Amino acid sequence: LSKWPDVDVCQASADALASRLANDRELRNALSPIGVTQALNALSKWPERANCESATDVLAGRLAEDNDLRQAMDEHQVAVSLNALSRCLGRPACHPAVLLLAERAGSAELPWQQFEMRGLAMVANAMSRLLHLDEEQFQILGRAKLLAMAGHLELHRERFESASAQDIGMLFKALSSAQLHRQMRPLARSALERVAMLAQDDGLRETNLEGIGSLCMGFLPLIRSPELTSRHRGHALRVFNTLQPIIERKIDLYLTGGVPLSSNDPEQCATRCPALTFFQVLKAYSMVSRQCKPRHIEGSRQEIRQRREELGKWVDRTLERTREAIEEDLGEMSWNLIAQIEAGDIVFDALDLRLAKEAAKITQAHPPSQFNLDAGRLSMRSAPGEPVAPAPGNGSTTHIVVDLRGKEVSTNATETNKPYSLFTRLTGLPLVEVQLPGAISTFMLARTLTYQNEPWRFDMFGGSRATRGHMSRPAQLLSGTSGAPSLLPAMRYTDTAPGSSLMQLIAKLAPQREDWSRMQRSLLEMVPTDHVIEGTLRLGFFEDVSGPAHPFKPTAPDGHALALCPNDGCGFLKLEVALRIPAFREYFSAWQAVQAGEASQEQRDLIAKDKGPTRLAPQALQHFPRDEAALQEAHEAMQRRLQALPSELSQLTLYELTTSGGYQGQRVRAVPAADDKVHLPSERSQAFDAAGGALLIGKPPYDKENLLPVPEERVATVAQSDATAEFLSQSFGIQYSYTGFDDGSGSDAEMLHSKGMLIVVPSKNWPANFADMDLACSKEDLKTLSRWTTGRDRSAVPQNMLSTGSLRLKDIVEPGRMGALPIPELRKRNMDTDGDDAFVYAGYPKLAALISREMADREVRRGQPRSFKPPKTATPAIDPDNGYYQAGRLSEIMSLQRGGQIMGAASTLAARFMAQPDHLREAMARNMMFGTYDGIERDLRNGLRVALDGKARDPQVLTELRNQAYNAIGRAHLPEAREAAELLHAQLLRLEPGASSRAEVPPLPDALGEAFPRLAQAYLAAPDTEARIHAIIDNYPVCRLSHAQFPAGQPGLIPGEPELSMRNLFTIAIKVGTDALKSDTGTALFAKIVESCERSERGFADRVRSVPYGKVTARAMHDGRFDAEQTQVDLQNMPTMAAGVMQDALHSL
Repeated sequence: LSKWPDVDVCQASADALASRLANDRELRNALSPIGVTQALNALSKWPERANCESATDVLAGRLAEDNDLRQAMDEHQVAVSLNALSRCLGRPACHPAVLLLAERAGSAELPWQQFEMRGLAMVANAMSRLLHLDEEQFQILGRAKLLAMAGHLELHRERFESASAQDIGMLFKALSSAQLHRQMRPLARSALERVAMLAQDDGLRETNLEGIGSLCMGFLPLIRSPELTSRHRGHALRVFNTLQPIIERKIDLYLTGGVPLSSNDPEQCATRCPALTFFQVLKAYSMVSRQCKPRHIEGSRQEIRQRREELGKWVDRTLERTREAIEEDLGEMSWNLIAQIEAGDIVFDALDLRLAKEAAKITQAHPPSQFNLDAGRLSMRSAPGEPVAPAPGNGSTTHIVVDLRGKEVSTNATETNKPYSLFTRLTGLPLVEVQLPGAISTFMLARTLTYQNEPWRFDMFGGSRATRGHMSRPAQLLSGTSGAPSLLPAMRYTDTAPGSSLMQLIAKLAPQREDWSRMQRSLLEMVPTDHVIEGTLRLGFFEDVSGPAHPFKPTAPDGHALALCPNDGCGFLKLEVALRIPAFREYFSAWQAVQAGEASQEQRDLIAKDKGPTRLAPQALQHFPRDEAALQEAHEAMQRRLQALPSELSQLTLYELTTSGGYQGQRVRAVPAADDKVHLPSERSQAFDAAGGALLIGKPPYDKENLLPVPEERVATVAQSDATAEFLSQSFGIQYSYTGFDDGSGSDAEMLHSKGMLIVVPSKNWPANFADMDLACSKEDLKTLSRWTTGRDRSAVPQNMLSTGSLRLKDIVEPGRMGALPIPELRKRNMDTDGDDAFVYAGYPKLAALISREMADREVRRGQPRSFKPPKTATPAIDPDNGYYQAGRLSEIMSLQRGGQIMGAASTLAARFMAQPDHLREAMARNMMFGTYDGIERDLRNGLRVALDGKARDPQVLTELRNQAYNAIGRAHLPEAREAAELLHAQLLRLEPGASSRAEVPPLPDALGEAFPRLAQAYLAAPDTEARIHAIIDNYPVCRLSHAQFPAGQPGLIPGEPELSMRNLFTIAIKVGTDALKSDTGTALFAKIVESCERSERGFADRVRSVPYGKVTARAMHDGRFDAEQTQVDLQNMPTMAAGVMQDALHSL
């Protein structure tokens, strides 16, 4: 009966039999193992019928209760029963039986070897369904069984030789669903080869459409997952290409009514859920068409482009033929895919394009939220300079975290003391965030998820919370813990329709695309309710000028100006305003009570405990060579540390001593000094006051030489009666976010956002000339302003602004923690003062002398200093064609993810590069020059390909290409690069009209051939001029830092200094990754550059492969595999000061 589940008489008969089975205990108990198996399998074909559900539940109950019955089941019966019961996991009655049967599968009594491939596929399918249950025990069991099965198949890959395409589809779909991409890696080749062979044998005639859909979803990660693409993308694309006409034939047969009865060779084309199958096929092939690129598949560029276009048209045609079925059955999930397909190559804008096209339909089904922004502004107003804490409940935020399926992960809905957010304060909406599973993809974000039966999008905003899941600190590695998961805010899809209340707010607060990352601080951040005040403030914005020339400086008690001023990241706030923040007022009172010796225990607990001395990160020393005197000084420091250590050491302390030695310093919150001196409060200057000498100041990350000395005479402390240092010893600071309205901008008030550090100034120290200001800061601290739709014109911002808004406290810096650094010293270290810490080290004159010597030498070699920071960009968020605000920021989010990957890869690459022996590092640097600073210009290469492939050659075009080739000779840096440019130009001269084909062919220079053996092989085998040109342009690298793209000079390049150039390049790459959050830094370009340099590095067999003074040692210590003796041997060959310090530390320990 179950073979015809849709036939009415079969349904009725099955229903009657199921009723008897559910109500007749004797009948159930009389069933043998095979009878139970067959009954469960059949009943699963009618999942919505009450009698069938009841019968399934009681049979599952018997399975759970009857151990003898379970033990009597063979591997086939276990697999079929599991697969059937896994379709009923929504009913708890089936859970015990599933759990007990799943534990048997793959156990010692029923090992994987006994299962046929069909059985393994069914078990895998069932286990993947367990992952969707809320109960952790089912998720753990399902994942463990899939891991074990994958391990078995890795050891017995020959088993794929007996697998059907449907088996492979089910298996790989299950592994993909569990995100076990790494486990798929060793299995993929065998599976792809088997499917290709089956397709060649009979065109998969015995595989139905449902199996084809599973196969598409199972193989999709092979062309999409970073863990799989490098090995299997090309092979998988070839198999997808082979399958496409087979799939097209099956879909045609299904849509036209199937195979004629007269056919002698019937083909399977059935599917129980056509909408889902069509969806799976379209999802896979929309990705396949985008992956059809020369770097992924073989063939001429013209053939690949043609195939890509054909696939794209077939996907579009298939979508039109199947759209109705997909939309009716799959709802929002199908709309996501349809939007992505229709967006074509602009998939980044899929959600916005769909919204523009179907706004009326979407907003009718789900009315947008409405709120009055101006009413919110008026409700926050106060007398100028007298903001107040918000009334109870105002801004109280219900915070919900959901997963990618829209299932709630956490909520604070039942909590009474909810945090404050300006988002809820202005909109009245809850704040929903999506927890990300790890790496994200374009197609993961170019869709909506369903939460509370509504579509939500999560491609609009982000910030540091979007990347925190990828950060791992040594303390976490040592303890085996992980950071908090990454999150992206989600908004109701309908609320992002053009003209909605939410979009009006967002357009005001984020007028540029780059502002997407600032929304976390400006609108969405949550703080405790006692950390915020609302009201009207008198703001002052100042240009960044040199410290001595700055008009705003606090004053000392004697009336003289202190050496402090606003500068990028840091400003000043009146104490009377700060005291209106409840949390600050409480902290301030506690600190005063502690100073007076009148504090309660609660007040003493509130004041932060000083963390004490801090280590010197080894990365700070990796930029400098070993020096005997400095290493002796480091040894003495290590001995002093060892003498003062307690008998019991934490693993973190042991790690820090191992990698950093005995250096100790102090952490200070950096603020800008208005003169050329460093001003240290007494709490941070004890070591300097005692030792004197040059003061080393460091600023992580140490992506370049950020540990630099300041001469003794330019350091001022309280011991020297310095008024500024004394002021810092008595002054608070706060890290803040401010978002408000420009009250002077008219009825439709503009909005603004600023953030950074504020030094809290008592009224007696506030400069009299600016008494009418409550908050003074740099114009650079103003991050967004509604009028900045095309660029950030800070010069047009008035010095004085009356603003009503929300001032939120992020951190309190107690007196004695801030230190003032001269603005030029901040710039040397690419340092902001918006909350960055500097690290000061006194008493290490030999190390300071080493750094001074090295930097003096490098400054001469580098010439005019240039910033390593990529330029900031400003891209309008308003679509110039339709005038609508574009809400989606998918491209920026993907760039942020690339940025994190670049930062990690470039940091470790730089560390390895600097750890190489000198001769090897120089050779590496020369090799890495190719493809970065040297190489053929992309425009020249592409132009030559078009010209050579064309039937008729335009003499004017060839002349222009020859000129470009000639100009490239003078731009080459290395001798081999010049030889390659000359060789290409010489060949192009042979294409000139009248050039003799018998003229002697220029030989390939030996050095060029040695550097590029594939070029040499192709050049020598080339029969004519065209083939020789192709040999050069196809086998000589493209210059990625193109002269055309960087006409003012290739970033980081120092002519004649490959080693220094590569140091600079890695610094720039790290900055590109770091700044990807707030600007278009060119992550796609630098991802390729870093990858190219890594390939060059792998070409040196005797290279240093791992650097011990980093996280690799933390991981090894946690795993119990750290070998101190072998590490000392490894360190001997590394020329860096960091290696020498660690080597001494290991010996001392």
